[in-house]
Amino acid sequence: MQTSRLSQRQSGLPAELSSLVGRAAEIPAVFECLRTARVVTLTGPGGCGKTRLALRVAVLAEPGFGNGARLVELAPLTDPALVPASVAQALDVSERDMTTPTAGLARALADREVLVVLDNCEHVLEAAAGLVAELVAQCPRVRFLATSRERLDVPGEMVFPVPPLGLPEGASVRAVAASEAGTLFVTRARAASPAFALTDGDAAAIAEMCSRLDGMPLAIELAAARCPVLGPVQLAARLEGHPGLLSGGAARPERHRSLEALVSWSYDLLDEAEQRLLARLSVLRGRFDLEVAERVLGSEPLAPEAVVGLLASLAGKSLVQVQAGPVVRYWLLETVRQFAAGRLAASGEETAVHTWLLEWALEVARSADDALTSAERAGWSDRLTAGQASIRAALFWAFGGQEPEAGRELAARLARWWIATSRYSEAGQFLTTAASLPAPADPGLQARVLIGAAWSAFHLSDIRRAAPLAADGIACSQRAGEPQLEVGGRNLLARPGLARGRRGPDCRRNRSQPGYIRPGRSGSRGAGPGTAGRCGLLVGRPGRAGTAWPARDRARPDGVGPGRARPCADHMGNVRARRSGHPTCHSGRAR
Repeated sequence: MQTSRLSQRQSGLPAELSSLVGRAAEIPAVFECLRTARVVTLTGPGGCGKTRLALRVAVLAEPGFGNGARLVELAPLTDPALVPASVAQALDVSERDMTTPTAGLARALADREVLVVLDNCEHVLEAAAGLVAELVAQCPRVRFLATSRERLDVPGEMVFPVPPLGLPEGASVRAVAASEAGTLFVTRARAASPAFALTDGDAAAIAEMCSRLDGMPLAIELAAARCPVLGPVQLAARLEGHPGLLSGGAARPERHRSLEALVSWSYDLLDEAEQRLLARLSVLRGRFDLEVAERVLGSEPLAPEAVVGLLASLAGKSLVQVQAGPVVRYWLLETVRQFAAGRLAASGEETAVHTWLLEWALEVARSADDALTSAERAGWSDRLTAGQASIRAALFWAFGGQEPEAGRELAARLARWWIATSRYSEAGQFLTTAASLPAPADPGLQARVLIGAAWSAFHLSDIRRAAPLAADGIACSQRAGEPQLEVGGRNLLARPGLARGRRGPDCRRNRSQPGYIRPGRSGSRGAGPGTAGRCGLLVGRPGRAGTAWPARDRARPDGVGPGRARPCADHMGNVRARRSGHPTCHSGRAR
């Protein structure tokens, strides 16, 4: 287990995009909880402001932690098994040589002093709670600040229910301005419409809306975003007269029903094109840029060039969140995304939009698959990292019975990136699923899947699975005429101790023997040829075995860069030599 940047203090918290209104009592209270308990969970319904409160407290608490604070966003996850890997990525902890992801995290964090903010735990509650319990027990200087609709229920947990914002204690301008809910409405209304002013004629309507919306921050912000087109009195009337606005499933908490109803109301106020785009946006997970939105969602009847305007309109109405930067990124709050997903399912477009997402993921993976052996590998690796949440969603949809063959190709194309960037858990999960499908017509594709799965199993210490997977992958690569893939399987099987299904002292001794290829460094931004030497997936391009030789020829004595693929390139030459009847050779081969 290695760490790259966690050993140094640095902030892993995002910058606040808007002012935090209110919470004067809650901020010091949560801060004090964090001083006395190692696990603090902020609970409450969706949209009550748990995340904003947690981030503000984390910013204030961060100077007291030697290794800073990190945010782990769990909302994009659909599989609880990926929780440890997501935490490892957020903490810059490599999964290399982990017995299990949890055990590897425990070793890496054993002597670190860090605050981990786990956001949106409710849909992966059991996995998140199990991980927190293990790390708290083994890492005495790590603390957790979690947000969830339910408590984690782990030993030593302190639960802090996040209350709604304080409501106006009257209908006057002074009462509205003195309340947290009223101040939030006015602040956001002015942000949406700079000409907005709190007047005696509007104060009563604002107080009524804040009360009817139960002081829920997200609900109030969504209402305030309508001020450019509807005044407070009109808003209050629509809120009162909209059928079902304040009703919902009887089993749900009242405040949650109100929030869901308000999202529905905001949705109904959109024009048809905005409604269609918002529904389609639900398939994108995590943060995405305009290019992805245009490619995935810009299909009839929405033109790609119309997406930017519609996206800006939705952002202006607080239905889409915006992250400023050199490349502007967007995302949906989970409450809004779940609502939009329901509308997409009802629209009849769900299958088509998920298919577009899968097609985009395949395009990106195919391009990256070629580029990861070039000088552009770092840029493509960053692009895959930025889109990994949506690519992961495409994989789950494909393997869920919709497009398993496309899912297999996508997993095969991602194998080299997963292994090169130490995403072994994710690689193992998807490649194992792909390997369990009936064999495809293309044995080269199956070889990529099997050898990638073998290497992920090896790095996760599942040696008994690694050997047969590698052997099957070698057979497939031979049938496909893909010697560079065969090298990967043979390189793995050649490791002493592998056949016995364990990694013993003999395996460790092998690291000093000739031909051993040193694993790449953790936290690598690109998929470099160093990983090529380990698994054979990065040596040359599919169907072009000869491209391995230039990697060897560019070898450098410092062991960094292309030179780390040198022993594998020699092995490649031996494979070709055996097939052509020529003697094998090593690094001293004649020119």
